Amino acid sequence: MTTFEDRERAEEAKFAHDEETLFRIQARRNKLLGHWAAARMGLDAAETEAYARAVVQAEFEEAGDEDVVRKLLGDLTMAKVEIDEPELRAALAEQAIEALIRAAIPDADVTITDLAGDGDHYAAHVVAPSFAGLSRVARHKAVYGALGERMGGVLHALQVTTGVPT
Repeated sequence: MTTFEDRERAEEAKFAHDEETLFRIQARRNKLLGHWAAARMGLDAAETEAYARAVVQAEFEEAGDEDVVRKLLGDLTMAKVEIDEPELRAALAEQAIEALIRAAIPDADVTITDLAGDGDHYAAHVVAPSFAGLSRVARHKAVYGALGERMGGVLHALQVTTGVPT
């Protein structure tokens, strides 16, 4: 086996891992979005879990987010919840940020707030037991590391506060 073949296999394995990670993050985002929509519709705990699963399943209808947006808009409208597409897409962006942070810091309690209503200025409040003993800089690095390439690109600004549960 040559070094080139080793490198090729490593790149293929990395690509497969990255795609699986992205899939899991999108599923987590859609579940969080399902919980968000269920709260707006006033569903109880059992209905909320079932609805969140249905939102995750909606992702498989077509590539991209349009199938999820269409399902949520339809369901929220039928439930007589006043919402428009920009508001729903803002919630989608917030849940994506939360899903990325939770994927990297599984024990985190995350709260995302859209600061300017423009979809690219957010505040993230992240509290995690795994932050115990870490400096504030190290905790912030963990949060920014979770967001990866989105920082400075799709996500223009993020105000981060971190802590350890008391």
